[in-house]
Amino acid sequence: FLVSTVIEDERDRSRVIETKLFNKVIWAGGLNGLPNIPQNTINALQKGGFNGEMLHSTEVHDLDIAACGKRLVFIGGNYSAEDLALQSIKLGAERIFISSRGEETLVTETSAWPGNRVEILKGSVPTGVTADGNGIVFHPCEWNYTTKTYEANLEGEPTIVEDVSTVIFCTGYKANMDYIDPELRACMDFNKLSQITYRMPGGWKSKHNSLTEDLGHIQPSEEIGTGSCECVFLGSGIYRHLLMKNPNMMYLSEYMDFP
Repeated sequence: FLVSTVIEDERDRSRVIETKLFNKVIWAGGLNGLPNIPQNTINALQKGGFNGEMLHSTEVHDLDIAACGKRLVFIGGNYSAEDLALQSIKLGAERIFISSRGEETLVTETSAWPGNRVEILKGSVPTGVTADGNGIVFHPCEWNYTTKTYEANLEGEPTIVEDVSTVIFCTGYKANMDYIDPELRACMDFNKLSQITYRMPGGWKSKHNSLTEDLGHIQPSEEIGTGSCECVFLGSGIYRHLLMKNPNMMYLSEYMDFP
């Protein structure tokens, strides 16, 4: 593997590219490299002419200004939403609305909030903006087992939240693999893992082993299931954290959405 790094001289800001040859490479970048912002929600709010501010949780720096006396909407129902909601209450937020797609998330399981100033919009997603541009319309959402995504049920009863000043996306992160060669990067596209299947080569037979006399040649399944992380990664060209086409490339990463 050829690995190139840029070395910058702090005195004159000059840059030197240094390239070294390595026998093994381990990618251990984790999942929290880039903010994950649902583009369909952004599009719905922009198309509706939302007048307020939209931020990802990583962009919240002056929460006291954004929260004091304001009505806030948080998109997402886990750690970031809970943390920012509690901070916003301390800083004087008038009212906080948390939109959680799932029925069982961290915020939906919270039985009480300080000052009773938090309302959970369980099982809902933003779908539009009110005519004056200051309110947000939510609809119930359902899990689509075919596309493996949450989809809004526009025929369901809408919920309207008026006078929203700021929308904060507490929607987590996605892995940053920009510095990895595209040929290797494709194998770790987390958004496509659940859609990947692996088909056994035609005519494949298992090697003779201690069970062959009793069981014969077992016919493999047409597809490897995705019931475990190893199977999913096998479908993407990775087995036990090794890139199958080049075992010198290894991956160490998280498999869950929470710490």
